[in-house]
Order: sequence, then C-alpha cells, then structure tokens
Amino acid sequence: MRFLLTLLISLGMLPLGLNAAERVALVIGNGAYQHARPLNNPRNDAAAVSAALEKVGFTVTTRTDAGLTEMKDALREFIDSLYADDSEETVALVYFAGHGLQIDGRNYLIPVDAKVERDYEVPDETLAMDSVMRALESAGEGLNILILDCCRDNPFSRSWSGGRSAAGAGLAMPKQAPKGMFVAFATSPGDVAADGDGKNSPYTGALVRHLATPGVAFEEVFKATGRDVSNATGGDQEPWFNSKFYGQFAFVPDSGAGSSGGGMAPPAVATVPDPARTRLPREAKRDRPFENHLGMKFVPVVNYTNGDRVLFSVWETRVQDYAAYAAKTPGINMEWKDYEYEGHGQGPDHPVVMVSWDDAKAFCEWLTKTERAAGQIGPKDEYRLPTDLEWSYAVGIGEQEDANATPAVRDGKIDGVFPWGTQWPPEERVGNYHFDDGYAYTAPVGSYPANDRGLYDLGGNACEWCEDWDNPAKREHRVLRGGSLFQGYSVYILSSSRFDKDPGTRDFESGFRCVLKVKPGS
Repeated sequence: MRFLLTLLISLGMLPLGLNAAERVALVIGNGAYQHARPLNNPRNDAAAVSAALEKVGFTVTTRTDAGLTEMKDALREFIDSLYADDSEETVALVYFAGHGLQIDGRNYLIPVDAKVERDYEVPDETLAMDSVMRALESAGEGLNILILDCCRDNPFSRSWSGGRSAAGAGLAMPKQAPKGMFVAFATSPGDVAADGDGKNSPYTGALVRHLATPGVAFEEVFKATGRDVSNATGGDQEPWFNSKFYGQFAFVPDSGAGSSGGGMAPPAVATVPDPARTRLPREAKRDRPFENHLGMKFVPVVNYTNGDRVLFSVWETRVQDYAAYAAKTPGINMEWKDYEYEGHGQGPDHPVVMVSWDDAKAFCEWLTKTERAAGQIGPKDEYRLPTDLEWSYAVGIGEQEDANATPAVRDGKIDGVFPWGTQWPPEERVGNYHFDDGYAYTAPVGSYPANDRGLYDLGGNACEWCEDWDNPAKREHRVLRGGSLFQGYSVYILSSSRFDKDPGTRDFESGFRCVLKVKPGS
C-alpha cells in the first residue's frame, strides 16, 4: 500500500510571475526493507520522479534504500544547502516512496533498516513526517514541497503484509502544517494505495506523465493525476486532497518553457486537457462530463419528460470560478475575496463563500450569457441554481420525497440517510463537517469521495443555495442544502435537511453549486 503523495507546499511570500526561481529536490525511494516486506517499485518511482523533476528545471539529489542515518543525513544536507542559498526564491522539494505508518495520530516514514516490533519503538526507528515539514519550513520563505508516496493505513504489525502496509486506521492529516500548505494523499483514509504491478506505482506513474504539462496550475496536475489513478483502479483508489495553499504555481509556466525558469504562474483558470470529457452538454455522462471554459465539470442528474436535462456541477463553485466572474463584472460585492475564518483562508480550489443567493444568481446569469455568446452552450441552455427537488435527486433521495410539498415540509423527513450512506457516525472521513475532517476551515472541492452520480461535497464544506423559496408565500427565505463544515449533529447532516436564509445573506458557510439546463436539440 502507498501513502501517496503528500504534497506539502509552504508558499511564504513568493511574488506572482516569478520566472527564475532556483529549484532543488531531494528524492528518496526505499524498497529493500530488512525487517518488513520488501517493495518492488519505490526505487523505480524515485528514478522516474528524479528524471521528471530534472526536465522541469530541478537540481536533484537521489537516494535509494536508505537507512535511518542516511535519510537524516540526506535531509540535513539538503536543508543546509537551502540555508546556504542566497536566493529567497528557491523552490525546494522532498519526495519519499516506501513504507509509512501512523501511530497516535503522527505519521512516520520508514527507513529500510527499521525494526519495529512495538509502537513505542516507532519514533526512534523512523523519520517523523513532522520533522521533515519543520525542516522545510525552517529553511526560508520560499516554496517548499514534500511528496510522500507510501502507505495510507497503519503498517505497525508484527507481520507487515498487504501492499505497502498491513491493515490499520490510515494516516492522520497533518494538523500543524503552516499556512500555505497543500496536502495530496494517494487515496481516501484507510483505503489501499497500490504499489503497482508495473515498474511504477499507479500514482507516481500518473504524476510523471502530467508533471511537465505546460501552462497548467500545479493543482490541476494533481487532479489529473488523481483522475488517472481512479480510472486505472476502477475507483478502488481515490486520491485525497488537503490545502492551506493560496498562491499559484506551475511546474512549467507556459508552453515551451521546458526546464528553464520556474516558479509562479500568473493568476489563471487553467485545466488539464481531459480526453474523457466532452465539450457538448447534451453528450455528458458520468464518465464523460461536460467541461465549460472555467473548468467546471457537469454530469447528468435529472431528465424531464419534456426532454430537458439538468446537469449538475460535480463540485461547488470554486473561488477561482467566482474570481473569473468578478474580473469581468465591475461593482460586485467583494466580501468573498481573500476571506479568512479565524485566520484560516481559502485557496483557488476551495468553495467560494460569503456570497448571497442574489450573488449566486448573478454568477449563473453571467456564465449563461458568456457561454451562449461563445457558442459553448446552446442558445436556450442556461446555467442556474438547482431546485430543491433536483438537489434531492442529486443526493439520492428524490424519489422518496413528496414532489408537491414545500421544502419546509420536506425538511428532515427521511431519517437515518446521509450523503455518504446510513452509517452514523461515519467510520471514515466522508466530508468537511464539524468533526475530524482534516481541515481547519473549508476543503478543496473534491477532497472526499464522490457519490454514485459522481458528485462531491453534497454534504459538508459550504451550504448550497437552491432556487426555491422555503415557503408557499415565496418570500423572506431561500433554501440551502448540504450541512456545512460547521455542522456536527446528525439531524443537520441528513440528506433531507434544509436550511433557510434571507436571499441577501452573506456568511462564511454559504456557497452554491451550478446546474446547467440543456434543452432538447441543443
């Protein structure tokens, strides 16, 4: 099993548009374990990552089958070189492939000579992930990246079996990561991440294919990598993301940049070309979403008898989507921009919050006008907010509700059914709620497993504005669905739970999800 890419990015104050940053990397691949089951691919993974990084301008130091002393010495020398570098614009990257484990909520990287028979021996026999994070953070204000390709569950056992670990509770999220950090895991907590039958793990193999894509923000590189892993494993391995990163970075800033230059790409809404998507809304399927010019992806949810189809965005409207609208629309309310909750901010791929129902409607109208004019949707197609009943179909309870009742009457009527299923409390991290979800505030969209329609975050993260009024009088309050990140009680997290607010309300837990209504023949 693999602990997959924990990408930790400590941004500091690197300016946007930086094109000549020094890039250095330390790459470690451990497979020849002496007291644990050997792994076939970490050395190959290390070689592949080293080569890929060199092609995009990194100076790389590579170590394979390293013991504890060699791992600590290599890290110390690497950090010392960063201290010695006069440049304040260094991009530093550390990659590790091999066994990993969690004990008492802390994560550890396993050297090949580690002999662990009891949990109290772990700190003395391994290298703590916290130590690597602190080392990178201490080296300066540059861009620091830590990539860990190892076990996601806990391999501490008297016999280490399975892929890259034995069965266990899954790695813990880093809770003390500094602001500016982005974390990407190979799979959902507790699930298996494969070592791979070929010469590379599924994740590393996908990563090196996407790493040198020109002009693509790094988040999109990891999303494309995750998509490939999910497709290759039939959904058995679903990548996992956590972010405190608020800037922009591209491994290759623009087409033709190759390995020269480096650092921060200008603000942009960039997406990785996806052969599995379609540009025609009417052809959209779950495995072939329609993708619009902002990179928002839509899959079909509701088919009406008059031939209308309603496609749902697979995730909530992101900060970067709303920013594109704001850049073209003078005079809009800007409370959403650079919003922080108790010191925790949002990255471009987090759901936009501090937007009212009126704001959300205006965004949909702008998107409709823009894409009709460009011929990207049909002349009668339109973006809008979902109706309350459409949202119920998206979350899987539409057929169980009274279509003629008001949202207020339907509120909470289906007990014991949650966006992830019927288990309470959930055994795994299923959404960004007010319990152990791995995030201090909002999470990047798509950080948790999708439902059977391919939709993310129908529970948790931001509450989502719907089209409907809450009451028959059609005044005062509009409906919101999907218990927000501040909800921890089951009654508020039910799939059938509704909330209502004045349509002019802007707060730190309310956002929205677009749908695209497609007319017949469009």
